[in-house]
Amino acid sequence: EARGMRLLTGHCVEMDSAPPYLPYVEMIEQAISSPRRPLALLEALGDVAPEIARIAPALRRIYPDIAPPVELPPELARRYLWNSFREFVTRGAQTQPLLLVLEDLHWADDSTLLLTEYMAPLLPEMPVRIIGTYRDDEVDTSHPLSRVINQLGRRRLIDRIGLPRSSFGGVQAMVEALAGQPPPEELVRVIDSETEGNPFFVEELYLHLAESGVLLDERGRVRADLKVAEASVPESIRLVVGERLRGCPDAPARRWSRRRCPAGSSPLISSVRWPVWTPTHSSTPSRRPKEHGSSRRSRAMEISRSVTS
Repeated sequence: EARGMRLLTGHCVEMDSAPPYLPYVEMIEQAISSPRRPLALLEALGDVAPEIARIAPALRRIYPDIAPPVELPPELARRYLWNSFREFVTRGAQTQPLLLVLEDLHWADDSTLLLTEYMAPLLPEMPVRIIGTYRDDEVDTSHPLSRVINQLGRRRLIDRIGLPRSSFGGVQAMVEALAGQPPPEELVRVIDSETEGNPFFVEELYLHLAESGVLLDERGRVRADLKVAEASVPESIRLVVGERLRGCPDAPARRWSRRRCPAGSSPLISSVRWPVWTPTHSSTPSRRPKEHGSSRRSRAMEISRSVTS
């Protein structure tokens, strides 16, 4: 958003019967609930409104006069929907470039992965950037996402960014950013020890301590007499952290989970890089997370590398 783009975020969920295109539907619903200009949303929908409403029925509450979608055989209907989505996004990005964030792609259903794969080669010509996150400890060679990554990689449409564990200094800087003041070294030591530098868990553990009243005084400042020990860490968080960290090999290139995720988590990011659009050219400014960034996976993919890195 600091670059003048509008941010829309959608999340994949771990369930057997998730609605198709769920993260994209969530983005559409965000656009409906907080349109920058209601008329611009209507213009972006244009003649593809029936197809977009097919996957996001909430549109019909806002525009009840949307016509029914065209009835086509399943394979033709899917392609028609994808083309309609591309037109909708392209028109919607004309007034303000879009940054679309797909969270937790390791849980994505086939419809989401196929639409993402379809959109990838089109992005260089669109004022749109897409970032996807995933936990690479949950994506083996048989995983559907692995096929998409390999396909896009062969076409040089994707880059991945790994998120390493934060050092003690990185954890200290992150806790300071969260607290808004220099934290006691003992607090940093406990958080670093319990999370092993995983940025997502650093944030979650800090927020737990803050919300439980252990950390802050009535003015929202870190208590001067703060006493924090490993016993302050709830077993529920410790179990989640332990489960995730056990899945990560001990190696210099060890990766951890995160979500740019202002939402979802575990040790690893996968970021899909889609080039950032500017009025004059495409470019891929670095989105590599800072060492102490608030991330939840440990990989990032960028799609569409028709630009210099």
